[in-house]
Amino acid sequence: MKPAAALKAFLAIAFWAASFVATKIALREISPLTLVALRFAIGAGVLACFVIGRREFRWPARGDLGWLILLGLNGITLHQLLQSNGLVTTTATNSGWIIALNPVFCALLARLILRESFGKLKVLGLTIALCGAWLVISRGQLSRGLGIPATPGDFLMLLSSPNWALFTVLSKRMMGKVTPTLMVTYVMAFGWRFCRSGPARAAGLICRA
Repeated sequence: MKPAAALKAFLAIAFWAASFVATKIALREISPLTLVALRFAIGAGVLACFVIGRREFRWPARGDLGWLILLGLNGITLHQLLQSNGLVTTTATNSGWIIALNPVFCALLARLILRESFGKLKVLGLTIALCGAWLVISRGQLSRGLGIPATPGDFLMLLSSPNWALFTVLSKRMMGKVTPTLMVTYVMAFGWRFCRSGPARAAGLICRA
């Protein structure tokens, strides 16, 4: 990996990790739904400025609109509500360890849906990740069974991992059709809208698209 790429990857991980701490602090003052709505209203606005500044903006094709709406509902509304509600009863540290399962579920879904390769080293890495997450979720009490979550927050964080993996795999379809920045802008905008209007509104939009 080139140094520039490694630095970008490190910064992405650092900002992602910091978001759990910041979210935990913000939840002391506002509700999870309000937090998600504010967070992605700001995020969509900032990204829209980048898209317009780079002259990347264009309206999505009709066949892609329903897909972007689905990604917004899945990757923003549902995923972020799972995580923000989870942080009410679990710690930012535990959340960081539990979401380490994201690559595990991504690899599994990529194999099942996209038919991507699954070598021995990948199997070994996924097994180690599963064991580590099991220890965190069960608080080291292996007698709890197959990693039964110790708190409701741990359970919600655990649910968010396969949900994010599904979002990642489904996003593959949009690659090449629009730029990554434009895709994320639309996804954030739709996700923010559904935080305000609810899942019923989202289902209606998907059906009409």
